[in-house]
Amino acid sequence: FSNLNIENIVVTGAFNDCVDMSYGNYNIGNLKLTQCGDKAISVGESSIFKGENVQIQNSKVGIATKDSSLSNVNKVEIFNTSLCAAAYRKKQEFYGAKININKFKCDKNEIYYQNGSKIKIINEL
Repeated sequence: FSNLNIENIVVTGAFNDCVDMSYGNYNIGNLKLTQCGDKAISVGESSIFKGENVQIQNSKVGIATKDSSLSNVNKVEIFNTSLCAAAYRKKQEFYGAKININKFKCDKNEIYYQNGSKIKIINEL
């Protein structure tokens, strides 16, 4: 139930998700996330996430958006992750999710979206 504006987030060595957002609106300028044990960015439960410049390294999942949530990212660079981006429904009381990325670079180029969810990449770097 948050409405947050954050200029910079740096997380290194989280055992689980590096940034986990639920039930709110989140505007974050710069994110530098390294060695996230699960998701670098997790957006869920009807949240809206806007990120300007995102750098992700050595994590299991780059950006996961689920359960009626929306992620809008201007620029994201992802290296050494198993899955770059995922959009899906996890809980039955929600719908799918949507990710929009303006500038996208991921060394594995692996994305996953479930029926009813969408990932839109405008430009690949």
